[in-house]
Amino acid sequence: MGLGIAKFENSLMNTGIMKKLTTNSTSGAIAGIALVSNLTKDAVNCYYYVTQSLNNKKIPEDKRKFVAGLDLSNGILNIITQTILGSQVIKWSDKVFEKWIEPKFYGEKAMNAAKSAMKDTPFRAIKEAFKENKSFAKGGMKVIATLVATQVVCKRIIVPLIATPMATYFRKKFEQNERKNNPNAQLPQDTVNFQNSVKKDDEVIHPIEHEKLPKCFQSFKSFMK
Repeated sequence: MGLGIAKFENSLMNTGIMKKLTTNSTSGAIAGIALVSNLTKDAVNCYYYVTQSLNNKKIPEDKRKFVAGLDLSNGILNIITQTILGSQVIKWSDKVFEKWIEPKFYGEKAMNAAKSAMKDTPFRAIKEAFKENKSFAKGGMKVIATLVATQVVCKRIIVPLIATPMATYFRKKFEQNERKNNPNAQLPQDTVNFQNSVKKDDEVIHPIEHEKLPKCFQSFKSFMK
């Protein structure tokens, strides 16, 4: 399992998209590593959650396949949505920073204001400090934006909207696979019709009619006959 995860992570990092995203800057590399780490974690969790749900004796047998299907849906959707949205956030984060944040906090006006406040400090030193701080801020924004997009938008907003319908689909696939492996497997309880009904003289009678009625209802029953 560990070797397979390492191969998956290496393959993802060597794709054309990830190379473009991570070779431009150190912040891009950090954001890319954070994204891959989350994807790896979700892939491992998906495998273990599905396996545990299918074999968990504490879950009713007729509900296990749906729970496993929900775990599988969440795992697949988490990986797909995080890969797509996370890579786009890494790609566009620098442009957003340069357009909206840099001019206000790291532009000429900000440096001139700092120069006026620190008259004894050489302007060259102020400029270098601004450049260094801008680099840290840009990298921090990229990492935070990537984590917010993947951990909040994807996992808490997008995935829950789609996971339940997909879980129903996977539950049916699990049931079909079980029937192929075991033709005598019983159907889930929600697909069995009137299994507890009693048939008498070609008429279906619900079991409640065989129970003794309270005295207050006996006269009403005689009247109805």
